[in-house]
Amino acid sequence: MSAAFTAHAARVLPGEPQSVAVLGMFDEAAQAWKAVVDRWHVGFVDLSGGQGLLGQVEGRTSEAVVGWLDARGQDWKDRVEFMAIDMCTIFKAAVRQALPRATLGVDHFHVVQLANAAVTEVRRRVTVQVRGRRGRKGNREWELRNRLMRSARRMHGTQLDPMVDDLEALPKTLGRPILAAWNAEEDLLDLLALARPHPDRHVIADWLFSLLRPVRHLRPARTRTSGHHDRDLVARDPRVPADRDHQRGF
Repeated sequence: MSAAFTAHAARVLPGEPQSVAVLGMFDEAAQAWKAVVDRWHVGFVDLSGGQGLLGQVEGRTSEAVVGWLDARGQDWKDRVEFMAIDMCTIFKAAVRQALPRATLGVDHFHVVQLANAAVTEVRRRVTVQVRGRRGRKGNREWELRNRLMRSARRMHGTQLDPMVDDLEALPKTLGRPILAAWNAEEDLLDLLALARPHPDRHVIADWLFSLLRPVRHLRPARTRTSGHHDRDLVARDPRVPADRDHQRGF
């Protein structure tokens, strides 16, 4: 089957991928029963067209990335206007070397992934500070750990309101930091959602500086509702798309 698939792919696929305006690069761990030279592979994806996966190289190194890009030729590289990567310094250095004129950006998935990790880190840290140990069954903040990984837009009011109430009922030094971290992540999702309607740059800047401004007090996490939740934060702005599920595709 593998040989037949390879033969068919060789017949129908072009020898070289067509040029792209927006190129994406990601890494993945190889899953194989036998040992490989390097368990990390780097994939190159067409983000603006329909070509999908353009190529894959073994090794999560700057040399491997630059080598694949250089092999496409200078004309091909000159057509790349934007490059999306995860937050990897290896990728950043490689792109700066091989595609110096391309605008470098970070994909939303990894930004939200870091925000999720920050919420978890805050929950674990304050739990140890207040309880003197790690969270466990019977500690409400630990029992809510999975729900805290979901956005408000994907929760019904019957799920969200009790979560906020339970966090507010905890000691202030425990519940308030967790709720503040979750609110900050929600604001980040609102900011990322602006990528779809393409608003004026001043609108994006206002939201960005608002997100970066130090939090002086805990803002309301929601408004009471008998149906789906409608956050009483910047998400109420009509410029933000109602559906942001594409920002949390994991």
